[in-house]
Amino acid sequence: MTFRLIVLFATGLWITVSVAADMGADQASQHSDVRVLIDISGSMKDNDPNNLRIPALRLITQLIPEGQEAGVWTFGQYVNMLVKHGEVDGAWKEQAYQAAGEINSKGLFTNIEAVLETSTWDWNKPDDSANRSIIFLTDGVVDVSKAPGVNDEARDRILHQILPRVKAAGATIHTIALSDDADKAFLRQLSSTTAGWNEVAKDASQLERIFLKLFEKSVPVETLPLTDNRVLVDDSIRELTLLIFRKPGSQNAALQTPAGEKIDFRSEKENVRWRHEERYDLITIDAPMAGEWCVDAELDPDNRVMVVTDLKVRASRLPNVMMAEDVMSYYVELEEEGEVIRKPEFLDFVHISLARSGGGEQQKRIPVKDDGEDIDRRARDGRFSAKVGGQLIPGDYEYELLVDGMTFKRSKRDTVKVVDKPVAVTVKEEQAGDPARYSLTLVPFAELIKPDSLLIDATVAKQGGATTSVTIPRTGPSSVV
Repeated sequence: MTFRLIVLFATGLWITVSVAADMGADQASQHSDVRVLIDISGSMKDNDPNNLRIPALRLITQLIPEGQEAGVWTFGQYVNMLVKHGEVDGAWKEQAYQAAGEINSKGLFTNIEAVLETSTWDWNKPDDSANRSIIFLTDGVVDVSKAPGVNDEARDRILHQILPRVKAAGATIHTIALSDDADKAFLRQLSSTTAGWNEVAKDASQLERIFLKLFEKSVPVETLPLTDNRVLVDDSIRELTLLIFRKPGSQNAALQTPAGEKIDFRSEKENVRWRHEERYDLITIDAPMAGEWCVDAELDPDNRVMVVTDLKVRASRLPNVMMAEDVMSYYVELEEEGEVIRKPEFLDFVHISLARSGGGEQQKRIPVKDDGEDIDRRARDGRFSAKVGGQLIPGDYEYELLVDGMTFKRSKRDTVKVVDKPVAVTVKEEQAGDPARYSLTLVPFAELIKPDSLLIDATVAKQGGATTSVTIPRTGPSSVV
């Protein structure tokens, strides 16, 4: 039995066509509040048999800079605050590292409603001083009871009560589906409604790198470019953190200082803290020596170098989702001790570009200029400009901002999903055979279109038979239909 489905978007109010991406200044001046929610239901025994949630959680909790806020909750039938929500400091990180080892797969149900309600208990109104994010990992669906209708009622309360409250509080929900059995349409609705990122993990081995991506979307950090395993550290840097991924069976990573000294995880140095995990190394160095540092390890595109410094980059925040034809204005400024640098004798030696990769294309370099031409309003005023996007093939893209000031370097990364329609469509077979039953779910990307403006008609055609027209109803405040 074959069906053909034609979906027509009758009405939709577009939001992002040829607009300027927001500067990251407001986010940079906020403190970050990150809440991590980890599924420990019994099905995780199959989907994460090696408990790779443990190193993934350890990674993200160690990456969060001191002075920010964070907390970790686990959930199955019940909700447990694994790491108390509060200000991140050395003691918090140590407690989080140890607590991650308690993650298991013993939960009887998957109480998503309870963990979302519990972890956001204080998010009842916006807070301009806070950049709020949830990183939510599950392999299942809303599952709180075997009684008929109870799970549907819980799912509805999430969509009609919790989600609108969290969105109104200015929070972003990033979701990770760790199974084909996960309710992907539901998770996509949580993320799309709050302008978050939705990820589907093929298996648990991807979790550490996915957590890194979502960390970078949740917490603004200053980073340096790592080129051929070499990084230039300038004298403005007070703290240096290197994340080095390792493949199974590869040699242990080591560092070479600008003075030629080699150090590894066995080295005892007062200013070095080295977390040596099975799949990665995380090294933090206080007051690092200025000069070129070398990493003795295999090259990996997900390796990172993060720094604490007074010489910072303020750049436009790219959206998580863009239409294939959208063009956005992108701006970059450099600041020192909170003030934008406008001295010509400094700016004349600065070269900035965006490296775009993904979508099956070769990497493209986009110059970011301060020359007073095109969208750049005034030459040599300290604001560099470029246009981003335009006629791209749908897919996931990474933009890496590269700043070269000769005596210093900086970088920033953004991942963007380019789509050819303003909604994500999911078709699921609910019942095989004759007659077969299918469910169709459409989730609008809230960054692209106003959900309240959307009306959708569908035509269902049975092969060799008559067609049926259907107006698809809304089942939630953010237009999952």
